[in-house]
Amino acid sequence: MPRYSIERALPEDLGAFLVERPVSEIVLANTELGVAWLCCFVNSGDKRLFCMYEPANPEAIRKAGRRTGLPIEVIHRVTVLEPHAFADRGAWRDPTTAQEEPPTAAAAAGWSGAH
Repeated sequence: MPRYSIERALPEDLGAFLVERPVSEIVLANTELGVAWLCCFVNSGDKRLFCMYEPANPEAIRKAGRRTGLPIEVIHRVTVLEPHAFADRGAWRDPTTAQEEPPTAAAAAGWSGAH
C-alpha cells in the first residue's frame, strides 16, 4: 500500500484539541475511511505536524483530515528508505568505529539503486 507524508499546522492549543477529539476518535475516523495513521513528528518551533499514513487513496487522507478538524496543507507520496537494507551494497560505515569500509565487488555488482 502506498505511503503518504502530510504536513499540517499544529492546533493552537493541542491539549484542548485532544480533549475535544481524543486520539481514539481520530484513529476511528481514519479507519472508517481506509486510512492507517502510522506516526507523526512535531516541529514545535514552527508549530507543524508531519505525519505518515497508509491510505486507500490520497483523497481519503484529506477527508479524514476534514472530519477530524486536522486539515492537510501538503501531501506527498513517499517511499520508505531503510538504511540498513544497504549495508551490503557499497561503502558502509562501521557504527562502532565510524570507519568506512570499501564496497566488495559482489556488493557493487548487486547494486540496483532500488529496494
